Amino acid sequence: MLFRKLAIAVIIAALFFSCANLYAAAPDNDIEARGRFIHNLGKLLADCNNDEAVNFIKKDTALAEKAFYELLFDKVDVFENNNKPIIKNEDSALTFLAVTLKLLGRVEPSSLWEKALSLRKGNNPFDEKSAGIEKIYALYIKSSLLAGGSDKEAGEGFKAGQDGEELCRRFDVYMGIINNLGNESLYRIIFLKDYKKADSDLAWCLDVSEKLDHPYSRASYLMLMGFSQNRQNNLKEAIRYCILSMFSPE
Repeated sequence: MLFRKLAIAVIIAALFFSCANLYAAAPDNDIEARGRFIHNLGKLLADCNNDEAVNFIKKDTALAEKAFYELLFDKVDVFENNNKPIIKNEDSALTFLAVTLKLLGRVEPSSLWEKALSLRKGNNPFDEKSAGIEKIYALYIKSSLLAGGSDKEAGEGFKAGQDGEELCRRFDVYMGIINNLGNESLYRIIFLKDYKKADSDLAWCLDVSEKLDHPYSRASYLMLMGFSQNRQNNLKEAIRYCILSMFSPE
């Protein structure tokens, strides 16, 4: 998410606060289950309960694999945009998941994690031509690299983000959907002035980040919602969102 620094300026005006329920609901699906799985696995590994962690993964390998793809997308976003991870021991959890799932016959996570280990600034280790889930990571890195460039490059990054978002929906990776939508919304606010679409997408992203229990992500979306309201000269609403973001634990 590239918008955090741009949105931070709105906080300076923070003088008003409301705790009203502001957000549209995201689809239930198993978003919350993925968030719980990620946090519970993180706690088990932090307590060095490796055997228990293996059994925890074995209980639902399908959910474990979904959680891996969510975590990996968060890892890519953390690396590319200097954001904070959903859990502090994210790398350990990714390694443990990749190795355990491979032993259980699910090899795709291990292959992707090996590529992720070669992440370098300005480098994209994932194959954009892949027909599989790998492409969502490649497109997100491409979008992130272009977004900070010229207006033309930002437009190309916006298109790559839209393509990536569509693929993330197809592969059912919610971290990918909301991160792409966050970057798309920033572009819509700054370049297209399409506030209605941006505000709707950001409310949905906020709901998903809450269901995943990702407080840093939640704070970022609240800040961007404040940024959008500020651009629309709705100072009261801008202040409300920004103060709410300050009450999001990181």
